[in-house]
Amino acid sequence: LDAQGAKLDKLDAIAIDFLDHHVLAWLPAFDAAIQSNGNPFYCRISKYTLDVVVDHRRSLGESARATSVSLPATPALLDDPSTGLKEIAAFLTTPVWCGLFNSRRDIAACSGSDRLPHGFGGRRQMMENVLHSAVSYGAIEGVSDQISNLISSWKAAWSDVGARNAGTAYEWSALWIKRLSGTREMLDRLRREARKMEPAGDPPDG
Repeated sequence: LDAQGAKLDKLDAIAIDFLDHHVLAWLPAFDAAIQSNGNPFYCRISKYTLDVVVDHRRSLGESARATSVSLPATPALLDDPSTGLKEIAAFLTTPVWCGLFNSRRDIAACSGSDRLPHGFGGRRQMMENVLHSAVSYGAIEGVSDQISNLISSWKAAWSDVGARNAGTAYEWSALWIKRLSGTREMLDRLRREARKMEPAGDPPDG
């Protein structure tokens, strides 16, 4: 019985390490991206999956809780004078850097009532197109506001996961929320820089 118990403890430790260092690092972000998509079927499946994982992790207890979780470093774009809209677009479409997932639909929505051209292609290209249009037509405020709204939604989602006290969920939540705060600060700086530039004209009607 002691040998069997030791094996079970070892399996629990492996499960804890896997959940704490890997699954809890990205699953809540994946769920937030699915929820923003709005498809009821996939939203229910994603939420159920996250709930099962969080509840299972909580059932394993905290005695062998993993530590030292971290995310990759982010580039300090606005401290680099060579940074352009292409680099900012890449930042805003890389979830582990900016803290959220900007889907094609989200990026298209950034044009808002200003009807900014966003073109086609991948998410990064579309984001770059929107940023170029926003700067050209003095509409960076609207684009920043749209992304800030998404940041608020993602922050609420991570805060909810962190409050459920399952393994490293709180630590991952704090890290991702810090990323979101950094992105909001970057958008604020972008707004300030854009205000120094004169718009080229009004967005096209078509």
